Amino acid sequence: PGYTRLDGWVMQADKMHLVYCFESNTLQRNEEIIEQIERAVVTLKPHFKVAHLVIEAMNFQRGLARDERLVQLRTKHAFTMGEHMTNVNKYDQNIGIASMAGDWEAGNIVLPYGDDERTRRDVDETCRQLKAWKPLVRGNKVRMDRVMTMWFAWIWWQSKRTTLEAEPIKWRRHGLLLGADARPRLIIPIGARL
Repeated sequence: PGYTRLDGWVMQADKMHLVYCFESNTLQRNEEIIEQIERAVVTLKPHFKVAHLVIEAMNFQRGLARDERLVQLRTKHAFTMGEHMTNVNKYDQNIGIASMAGDWEAGNIVLPYGDDERTRRDVDETCRQLKAWKPLVRGNKVRMDRVMTMWFAWIWWQSKRTTLEAEPIKWRRHGLLLGADARPRLIIPIGARL
């Protein structure tokens, strides 16, 4: 309770790119976390459609994963949702955290490292946690929240990557058309009377 990590990944057949990060140690209630999830979905929406949300369903998070308000949010924004039961799976060489190594070595997991200080600081901390991760060391001994959220995304990517496009994804937005000035334009249906 009180610690929330939320990452957004864009996935292609051959790569997964980190495009969104949120971390807080102040969120205490489900409604605060659900509000932050919606904020992430809305923030990403002009560029990407959120397709799937994974929630670690250990202890109190199981209540979050099954919260009716989150189910309503899922319906409102049309994404799927799954629970992840970590248990000792994270230590398994075939399906655990270490199994991501091949995709790291191949350059298939992409972290941004732009000019802005916030991104650099966030990615630096992610890299620090990746380097500090060790098998069979408990999460209360070595901080690995970013590694875990990456692993959840990687597992989903592994199950879906054969159905994804290899080329850069072309996203379609439904709703109001926006011009270069980013102001809504009036759309008049054919046959409408003014």
